[in-house]
Amino acid sequence: MPHVYVLELADGHYFIGRCEDSEDINEKIDDHLLGKTKDPHTDRYPVKRVDKIVRDVTPEGEIQCYTHYFQMYGMLNIHTDLNCYRCGRAGHYKKTCRTRWHRNDFEIDDDVDV
Repeated sequence: MPHVYVLELADGHYFIGRCEDSEDINEKIDDHLLGKTKDPHTDRYPVKRVDKIVRDVTPEGEIQCYTHYFQMYGMLNIHTDLNCYRCGRAGHYKKTCRTRWHRNDFEIDDDVDV
C-alpha cells in the first residue's frame, strides 16, 4: 500500500505527496528537503518541515488527508501530487471521475479497473 506525506511549506502552504511502497519514503522526503525535486510547488514555497507521514494508506485515507488539510488551510494553500486512480489526472478522484480517456491517451473501459 502507498504512503502519504505532508510537508509544511513557506507562507502557510502545504504539499501532500504520495509514495508507492516500493519507493523509499525517507529518500523522497529528503529530496524535497534538499531541493532535489522538480516539483513547482516546493520550488516556489520552500519546505519548512515534515508535518505528517501516513504509512500504508488506503485510497479513502488519501482523500481524507487531503480533505482535512483543504478544510483547515484552504484550497489555494494545499498542493498535491495525488491523482485519480482511474484516469491518472490530478484534481479529482476515481469515484467522481467522468472522463473516457486516460492521461496516457487510451480509452478507459468502464468494465475494467485501471
